[in-house]
Amino acid sequence: MHAEMRSDPEGLTWAGKLHLCDLAGSERIAQTGATGERLREAQHINKSLSALEQVMLALQQKQQQQPTPQNPQPPQPAGHSAAHEVHVPYRNSKLTLLLSDALGAKGVCAQTMLLLHV
Repeated sequence: MHAEMRSDPEGLTWAGKLHLCDLAGSERIAQTGATGERLREAQHINKSLSALEQVMLALQQKQQQQPTPQNPQPPQPAGHSAAHEVHVPYRNSKLTLLLSDALGAKGVCAQTMLLLHV
């Protein structure tokens, strides 16, 4: 869902996007006894969740490599920043590709909330 808000006096536009992903069926496959189509669906969901985990880990690693006032890094040669060497695998699944902008792929401020019902 996309939403926009415009401020006429200033001419500013605020945009937002809401992603809802239903990952029902992502339980442990061996415990469910699922077969056929339900088994394939559960496998795809689990693959997407694993890809999401890899993206989150890469983003964490990338953030840890960013210099801070408390932990400045030595200067890198031009074009060789350590933070740019971390590959974030957004394209490994449709889920992570669709959520890439929500996870900060475009370099914009993103707020992400994950709700789990266990």
